[in-house]
Amino acid sequence: MSLHVYLFKIEGLYNIGFTSNLEKTKKSLKPGILIASLQSSKAELIKSQLHDLFIESKLPSSDYFKLSKAQVAECKNQLERIGGRNYFQPLFIGSRLFFAFLFSWILISAVIIKFAIDPVLSRFI
Repeated sequence: MSLHVYLFKIEGLYNIGFTSNLEKTKKSLKPGILIASLQSSKAELIKSQLHDLFIESKLPSSDYFKLSKAQVAECKNQLERIGGRNYFQPLFIGSRLFFAFLFSWILISAVIIKFAIDPVLSRFI
């Protein structure tokens, strides 16, 4: 079974854990911000490795850590490294997605006009 390992920032503290439903966890940890996540069949092992890596910063009896910026970057790098090819960042987001869609729409429309509509209309002229 594939689970998600996550790093959330919640009011200056960081939560490292795992879940089967990342969306539900996002809602339950609001107003926390998802910093990084990884989907893996070895989520428990990865979580315990991250806990061991940052044991000095761990708050007692919890999954919360007081991490520095360097430690947060290290945690993100560990998740990316472990994720390897499974780590996915979309290329087109925000305005790039909008302009890519607009450009594609115009290009496809021009091709349809050039090769489908113009030959038909040229028969009637």
